[in-house]
Amino acid sequence: MSANKSSVSTKRILSFIWENYKSYPIRWIFAILFRTLTIALATVPALYYKDIINILSQTQVATSEIAQHGISILLIILWIKLVQFIFYRVYDYIIITFEMNIQEKLYNQIFSYLHQHSFQFFANNFSGSLISKVRKCVSGLERFTDMLSWNVLPFILNLILVVGI
Repeated sequence: MSANKSSVSTKRILSFIWENYKSYPIRWIFAILFRTLTIALATVPALYYKDIINILSQTQVATSEIAQHGISILLIILWIKLVQFIFYRVYDYIIITFEMNIQEKLYNQIFSYLHQHSFQFFANNFSGSLISKVRKCVSGLERFTDMLSWNVLPFILNLILVVGI
């Protein structure tokens, strides 16, 4: 038995995704930038926690100096976390609008392609399955973008930062 399904190559899918990403270069560049800054800022407090432990482990330092250094370091960590939160919210806004614009463009692109088909095509194919295939295509692109921005990019950046620091 041979399957009549046409197979689509990974290269063709990735080129299709890239064509849609190229439509919004500023958004995805800023999304990567703000995601990178958010991840980088998330690793910085660990270095300050190390300083707090080093200060606490010193026995010859007066208690008032320990408290003063500890509070100043905690304020620096608070400031870093606040900036990280702001960068995260900016990233969140950018990626949401980016994905919504790409989804809108994909829906329009796919439905305009479907409109070019003949009446006979729609008579032979169940329209509900066509709609579900369109939704799967668009949600697949969203899942791909989310996978890149929430799994792949943080993994690579954390690996670089942990090994580099």
